[in-house]
Amino acid sequence: MVLQRLVKRFEGGSSDFKNVLWKFTIERGFEYTLSKNDKVRVTAQCKYRAVKKCMWHVHARIMPGNEYFHILGMDLAHTCGFAVRTLTNPLATAELVADLVGNDVRAKSTNPGSHIELESDEETKRFKRLFVAFGACLQGFNQCRLLIFLDAAHLKGRYRGTIMAATGKNGNQGIFSICFAIVDGETYKNWRWFLEHLRSILAPGRDITSISDRHMGLLMARRDKRNLRDHLKGTTRAYRKRVVGEFVRCAYAPTQEIFHQNMTKLLSRDDGKVEEFLTNLRYENWSNAFFWGQRYDEMTSNVVESFNAWIEGERHLPITILVDELRKKIMNLMSERREEISKWGCQICPEMDKRMRASFNESRTWVVSAAGDGVYEKWQLTGFPCAHAVIVLLSSGKDMTEYVDPYYFSQTFRASYSTSIHPIPTVWMPERPVDEDFLLPSPLQEATRETQE
Repeated sequence: MVLQRLVKRFEGGSSDFKNVLWKFTIERGFEYTLSKNDKVRVTAQCKYRAVKKCMWHVHARIMPGNEYFHILGMDLAHTCGFAVRTLTNPLATAELVADLVGNDVRAKSTNPGSHIELESDEETKRFKRLFVAFGACLQGFNQCRLLIFLDAAHLKGRYRGTIMAATGKNGNQGIFSICFAIVDGETYKNWRWFLEHLRSILAPGRDITSISDRHMGLLMARRDKRNLRDHLKGTTRAYRKRVVGEFVRCAYAPTQEIFHQNMTKLLSRDDGKVEEFLTNLRYENWSNAFFWGQRYDEMTSNVVESFNAWIEGERHLPITILVDELRKKIMNLMSERREEISKWGCQICPEMDKRMRASFNESRTWVVSAAGDGVYEKWQLTGFPCAHAVIVLLSSGKDMTEYVDPYYFSQTFRASYSTSIHPIPTVWMPERPVDEDFLLPSPLQEATRETQE
């Protein structure tokens, strides 16, 4: 958006013009003063006009014969060297930020089904948290596996905070963004607030499994224990490596019989720390063999860590800019995925088709032992045939695709990206004037700014 787009008549008079000007300068990240400000004329100048001789200015006035404002002159070149975008512009009101971030997503018909929630402290007028879920992401996730990966990452730059994210996996093993939130820290209250909103936007009737990195704030929300590796602090590196390795084998054990074999080995040389860690930690919360739902063999939150790395370049931005940049980033990714699938000619997503071929190459020399009446010793944990299942299915003359979860099919992948995130119509033309209640940074952001200054 450029200011030349403002060269129109402003039927709402001076308040209409000033509201558009506020939004423009806040998005651009600089401050201005009004050298003239009445119902007939308004002149805005760069805040640093006197100190740094910056000549940026915009002048508008009422035209004879009507009550409309028109821009009559402007100089858009800054010579003050402004570079840092900030949300501390004193003109950034609570209603304005809600208008910029929320209403232009949820009220426009361009992105139906989106869920935006902005919270601020009514007494201090400080920003608290923001939840964002685009309608296309919510619809697309209905075609993804019943898995949600939860994690959080620190924001960077001048104003600190935390971005929480819920991410899924598409049928080709790629990340699928569901929703995210900006909060002041990774706390129990913020995780609970995030999870409550997440639950409210998910389609009813889907039995979804969540996987996290076991951060303390999230654990309190889910009433779990801390990470085993942290619990082993104070022991030797060799001991931690052995114990964690054996613990992982227990977690990935495909049957309860194998789980108990691995668990016996894990506890055989335990000095009490492992048994203490496992106290009241229910097997179904971390073990494949006992888990009630479907994990699709996913045991870590690496998917969300990939999402955090994907948005690395945007994590230094102020909140309003960050949200819109993430919208564009997700929008472009969904468009790329639609173009990608147009080139596929396989029934199963390419990555999974490759895995099936690898399983066939691994198992083609194996001997299959039938138990009778078509019953074989095999299991399936991922919704996708493992090497054992592949050779059994091939030896019995069955079509392997009949035993592949629908989430891995190309047509399901296509459906998950069938809805687009559309560009948001200009946020600079106001629908109503803003009030005078300033929305300030959170206390954490304010403290960080003072430390840096």
